[in-house]
Amino acid sequence: MAETEYETAYNERLKPFLSALYRYPRIPAVLHYSGPLLYWVERRQPAFFDLIREMLKRKQIEILSGGFYEPAMHLLPPQDRMGQVEMLSTYIRKHFGKRSTGAWIPGECWDQSVVTPLSNCAIAYTFLPERFFAAAGVKAGCLGRPVYTENQGSLITVFPMLPFGGQGGPPLTVRGLFALIGERGQNGVYTIFPERFSGNGTQEDICAFLEESVSPEHEVNWTTPARFREAQTGSGKESMRRLYFSSGREKNFLTECPEANIIYAKMVYTGDLVRQLRGDRQRKHAAMREIYKAQCCNLYSSQARYTITDPALRHAAYRALLSAERITREAKKTVNALYRFDFDFDGGEEDIFRGKALCFYVHRKGGHIFDIDYLPVCWNYVDSSCRRSFIETLYPGDIAVKTGSGGAARTALDAAAPQRVRRCGDEWWEETGSDRAKQRLTLSLPQTDAVPAFGHIAAQKTYRLMKDALVVSYTICNRGPAEERLLFCPELHLAFAGNGEDCLRVFAVKGDERAQVAASGYHSTDIDGYQFQDLSNETIVRFSSDKPFDALLEADTMAGRYQSTSLTALVPLALKAGAKISREFRFTITS
Repeated sequence: MAETEYETAYNERLKPFLSALYRYPRIPAVLHYSGPLLYWVERRQPAFFDLIREMLKRKQIEILSGGFYEPAMHLLPPQDRMGQVEMLSTYIRKHFGKRSTGAWIPGECWDQSVVTPLSNCAIAYTFLPERFFAAAGVKAGCLGRPVYTENQGSLITVFPMLPFGGQGGPPLTVRGLFALIGERGQNGVYTIFPERFSGNGTQEDICAFLEESVSPEHEVNWTTPARFREAQTGSGKESMRRLYFSSGREKNFLTECPEANIIYAKMVYTGDLVRQLRGDRQRKHAAMREIYKAQCCNLYSSQARYTITDPALRHAAYRALLSAERITREAKKTVNALYRFDFDFDGGEEDIFRGKALCFYVHRKGGHIFDIDYLPVCWNYVDSSCRRSFIETLYPGDIAVKTGSGGAARTALDAAAPQRVRRCGDEWWEETGSDRAKQRLTLSLPQTDAVPAFGHIAAQKTYRLMKDALVVSYTICNRGPAEERLLFCPELHLAFAGNGEDCLRVFAVKGDERAQVAASGYHSTDIDGYQFQDLSNETIVRFSSDKPFDALLEADTMAGRYQSTSLTALVPLALKAGAKISREFRFTITS
């Protein structure tokens, strides 16, 4: 969250709620705040902490622990689950003098295996929405009762969360509830455990409940989860029922959303690097804290306010993961290397080039690059939700894009008949050569007659990692009996913090001259390359070719948000039978 969003959350939600609660000392409550929010409040609004301490002292509230960075618990390794909970529990104990015995786990991130790390962190209870209880076979009349749940011998109590507000009517918000309370006097209301109140009515039901509560002959006793649990499990008390709950959010979201899967894979990969550190606990702890920042549950949900389509959320996750990787490198000498293993858990191996400053990841499907990391600033330069990077398209030779603005040229390409266009993005490219010592990988496009217009065209590309540069070389060959005319268009989608003047400036380079051009909707002709001035990261990104070329610049957007800047090189080819042509493109980053 940005600074302004924390300020808004505090002024509109945190402060009004706690101030209202403070005026009614007989109303107990459990509170949960994420670690980053607490950290912001500690620095910006320290008086808020004093209010919490006072309410804890009079035993009016309990503060829930949970994952410090609101992680997707169901996706984390066991040690990371414990690390996140311990981090928040320690923070709460340090600042409020009391260790939490309860934890908040977002329902969408529930998995039965979460029970064990919670128990190991001395967490005695948590909460789940009532639909989990109903799915486990609990009858409607018993939905208000807490239960035990167990995993591998570890036991915790689970309380149901019952929604206020009736069916067909607007739900009662926290602000609305306290407005009702405020109408009935400071000391006239007592809290009640959910099972004593149906919670199925409309706001009129809430009013009736409050009216009854203030009546002397109908005084209601209130409690908090920790005290209720202690009363229920004391000596001689009837044991609570035991239930097992199915997951609220399956891992299948990772197969539905490639962007989420890549961040998840990066999190697992970086965690393995950190856990291999030996002999430097402080460095290891700092690196793990960075990984925790990238485990936010919003990255793996389509229901949250901020989701994987939010570039700021993705950028923050990558920045944290790359910061953790950089910390691991500080402990040992790093040399350029080429690795091959199944990075994204799809059953096939990916190729990973790791340099001292620049790293990039190649997927055989489409032969495309899906990750370009520049470690000095901890930034993934192809982090986009729109298109994969370094893919190629073959257009028929009658596509004319030599004149017109960027928009007109883009329209001409998009208007081409789909059956006459071949996007090299779904085929599985074959490795035809690699040299680990020279950091070189060669991939070839499998031959196919599925697309008659280009069935005889063979394509090969070679990736090379140099000091601060990625070099991609293409060889296009006509293996057919007749001449082929086509437009070859390699595409690169570069993710910056934004495309406004305060974030990005673009210059077209020709020889020793450079001229600033629009960052979007621009068509350049006969240039040697582009220079991108990334003002947010204070870096210079260069894209160039061994021969002059035409190019299009467009801004990729999704849901009104800038995602990346699309750079499409336009290379017209006329290949006689048996002829081939080679082109080389270079991508460099300096800071």
